[in-house]
Amino acid sequence: SNILLDEDFHPKLSDFGLAKLGPVGDKTHVSTRVMGTYGYCAPEYAMTGQLTLKSDVYSFGVVLLEIITGRKAIDNNRAAGEHNLVTWARPLFKDRRKFSQMADPLLQGRYPMRGLYQALAV
Repeated sequence: SNILLDEDFHPKLSDFGLAKLGPVGDKTHVSTRVMGTYGYCAPEYAMTGQLTLKSDVYSFGVVLLEIITGRKAIDNNRAAGEHNLVTWARPLFKDRRKFSQMADPLLQGRYPMRGLYQALAV
């Protein structure tokens, strides 16, 4: 529900809670408390309060990882160590042979491996 399409069907991410208190103009620092949806908020932003293009890229990456894996960014119903999608997936990125473990299990292995590799490369 936080992905919108413009008139040319280009995706736009919305409502991560950052826009409400985001910087104005060319400023990147937010002087109020850090806002954002947990699980989508870049760690650097949470630590420094600095919003950058990298903050948006991180959030987009989490959304893409949700699509690839069929998992939520934060899911407390999962086993310990699997609650946070990024924390769970990070070690799997280190070994290409483990990439298939990140594919949505509902696909039941019916996808081109090359397509999975390309999606995870983004």
